Amino acid sequence: MASFPFVEIMYRMNRDVGSIKGAREQLVSRGLWNRLVFQYFCHNALTHRDIHERIAPAGEVVGYEVTLAMLNVGLSNGRLFKQLAIHLAEKGA
Repeated sequence: MASFPFVEIMYRMNRDVGSIKGAREQLVSRGLWNRLVFQYFCHNALTHRDIHERIAPAGEVVGYEVTLAMLNVGLSNGRLFKQLAIHLAEKGA
């Protein structure tokens, strides 16, 4: 776990956004964390447990909880893929 820089990066991001309006809310938005999950699953082909190891501690820094159950629902049930398909359809892609 210590070899992952994600917690320190999130502390730094949280500190650096300071008083920028709406910035802190973006750090706890579901979309940000879903994007990370999608990246690690599709591009890096990581298991749910490996994804959880990487992002759950960083999420805790800003008060966003990532659980293995959430990963299972989003990935195994195809929910994240469906959300992406809907988004692309709305954008006309």
